[in-house]
Amino acid sequence: MMDGQQCDIYYENVGEDMLSSLLNVMADHSKIIMCGATATYNNWGSKEGVRNFENIVSKRIEMKGILYFDEDFNERIKVFMEMGALDM
Repeated sequence: MMDGQQCDIYYENVGEDMLSSLLNVMADHSKIIMCGATATYNNWGSKEGVRNFENIVSKRIEMKGILYFDEDFNERIKVFMEMGALDM
């Protein structure tokens, strides 16, 4: 992201430091789609979690968890790709 830019939609699958960093640049009323936490997959004993959770409330961020085997996963991802919000 360029200096001063904010993020309106974010597809999250890393967790911890990555999510904490992104919460600082998320726009008001933005959306985060959660589909994993690879930062903790091989390190369950030292989960730090999200350090700036208060940004979710103060920026009124909407977060939704989805699983890749949900019935409508492909349709949801297709919508984000059509919006240009996700590139695979």
